[in-house]
Amino acid sequence: MQVCDLILDSQGHLWLAPFRELGEALRSRQPSAKLADFVVKNLGYVRFRLHRQGLVVAFRPKLLSAPTLVQAMHLIADLPCRRVALSELHQAWRYRLCKDRLEAIENLNQLLLDRNAENVALNYMRKRIERAELARHSPFHEVLALAAGRPANLDPAEIDRKLPAPLQGRFVIVTPQEGQQTLLIEHWGERLGSYHPRWATLAPGMRFQDQPDYRYGCAATPAYTTVLRRGVSVLEQIDAIMSQRGGEEQRIRYCRLITLLRARGGRLRLLSTSLMDPGIDLRGGIQAG
Repeated sequence: MQVCDLILDSQGHLWLAPFRELGEALRSRQPSAKLADFVVKNLGYVRFRLHRQGLVVAFRPKLLSAPTLVQAMHLIADLPCRRVALSELHQAWRYRLCKDRLEAIENLNQLLLDRNAENVALNYMRKRIERAELARHSPFHEVLALAAGRPANLDPAEIDRKLPAPLQGRFVIVTPQEGQQTLLIEHWGERLGSYHPRWATLAPGMRFQDQPDYRYGCAATPAYTTVLRRGVSVLEQIDAIMSQRGGEEQRIRYCRLITLLRARGGRLRLLSTSLMDPGIDLRGGIQAG
């Protein structure tokens, strides 16, 4: 039994079956089934059919825009389903069964990466900074001193109290799992402002890359793994384009420090703190989003 039937258009609008309003908007008199088939095949729309057995997502990769793909990933994350089938129209329909929503989102994200490799590189730009380049009164000096004190067993509230005022509430703690192959979020600062405030309460326990903007999470992950692998802090300028829930894009620029929190015989964690800096420009004046 079909629970609901939705179509996502290229402007980020959702239309409900039997798609009468969509037909009126397109000035089409086609029956709902033919109309749904037409917009997926010819207009780059995405159809979501939620059944009791799972979710079927139908689309034509060749016509999908990047904002529509991102919006589709957000919608999959929100819909109450366990199993997802991706139905892709190439020369013929191809079906890909996913065991859960995260696997489906990862598949769509890979499609986005494959089609827009150059744009993705521009969407997340980073530049390494040496410690000597920090201003004398930069709050990052205090963070480095805190990390040198081996505070691996401090809880997030204690760490927050020890951070300098500009960085309080603006930090993330992640813990490596499975031989450092997986990074789990332990704490997400409520003042980071990247996503809706509710995200800070939902984030603990999730993989670091499984952020609302999955592309951004994947692009940000390598810096953390570099710190783990080399055992040294990484200080960088970031100039990134983040995708918001409505399909809109936002440019954010900040300076970020990632450092190890470890103690003798204690567990290993990573602390990331950041300060917004609109003066950073790593794209040579190119404006995106």
